[in-house]
Amino acid sequence: MTKLAIKGGKPIRDNLLPLSKPVLDNAEITAVTNTINSGWIAQGPKVREFEDKFAAYTGVKHAIAVSSGTTALHLAVIALNLNPGEFVICPSFTFVATANAILYEGAKPIFGDIDSQTYNLDSNAVDQHVWKKAVGIILVHYAGYPADLNAFAAKAEQHDLFLIEDAAEAHGCVYQGKKAGSLGNIGVFSFYPTKNITTGEGGIMTTDDDAVAERCLSLRNHGRMGSQGFLHGEMGYNYRMTDIQGAIGACQIDKLDNIIASKRQIADELTCKLSGIEGIATPFEDNGCLHTYQLYTIRIDQNVFGCTRDYLVKALRAEGIASNVYYDPVHLQPYFSEMGYRKGINPVAETCGETVLSLPIFSEMQLSDINDIGDALGKITGLSANV
Repeated sequence: MTKLAIKGGKPIRDNLLPLSKPVLDNAEITAVTNTINSGWIAQGPKVREFEDKFAAYTGVKHAIAVSSGTTALHLAVIALNLNPGEFVICPSFTFVATANAILYEGAKPIFGDIDSQTYNLDSNAVDQHVWKKAVGIILVHYAGYPADLNAFAAKAEQHDLFLIEDAAEAHGCVYQGKKAGSLGNIGVFSFYPTKNITTGEGGIMTTDDDAVAERCLSLRNHGRMGSQGFLHGEMGYNYRMTDIQGAIGACQIDKLDNIIASKRQIADELTCKLSGIEGIATPFEDNGCLHTYQLYTIRIDQNVFGCTRDYLVKALRAEGIASNVYYDPVHLQPYFSEMGYRKGINPVAETCGETVLSLPIFSEMQLSDINDIGDALGKITGLSANV
């Protein structure tokens, strides 16, 4: 394929349209100010308020706030008794934290391939890999779209596997009437600023299991037993969330449904705008599933579209449109290659890793921004056709 030069006269935009923007206003400023003025800024009442709100929103008994989505993943595998040398099935088409949580405990990820429409783990991966004596599954709800939870729950029960929902990108997404994070043994969320709601850094774990919740509460606080004294039942960690973050989170959860509704409308308009451009596959949504569009990911047919994905990233930026690749498959990361993982084990994920691109989507986007994205892609297509 011919490598294209970026050209084409005046850019579509003079300023860069960002990939995402957090929704923060006076409510968060007031909440943080009040928390600072209270004199209690470490983990305390605002974290508990946020946990209660998040548990009620997700439809679970317990929510345990921690310092990041990564630390939530780590505590999840510990709480479910993952041991060194054991295997856990997970997708390779995800952020490295999903697999790193397995490595932290001396266990090994088994990377299953993904569905080419949803980018979520293919349920057939469990059947293909369970003979390796896997003890659990970590699902990832990619970009805010739920994995096939009924299929995975059935397979987990059949093979006696734990099931963790990595819902870092899926706050409020719905599968068959149930919120993400309410159907596995543990759900895990991130509140990094690119997510639909944020606490700056931070994460949360959701579960209906009283014993698991109690252990996670202890593990996040150095393995401490109860709330009084300094007795420690096991080695734990300092994975606590601060009350400043909790105050922000308690405000953010009140906005989540409106943020989702706004992003879904923008996604519909963006899909309509892009539908006339040949060689672009827009996001998929099936009956019974609600996509929350933490990311708006397209996939290009490089032969039809006329250029490579990597060229497209550069060309869009030259037109004033930010974009990013989510994700390069984890098993192809250099340090996983050093562990013996090789190209070819997940062909669908590998192809998607070369052809997907996430475009700007945030709740304050305007119709003019959507038009700019479509016009930029159309302009690049025109340039490609002339090469």
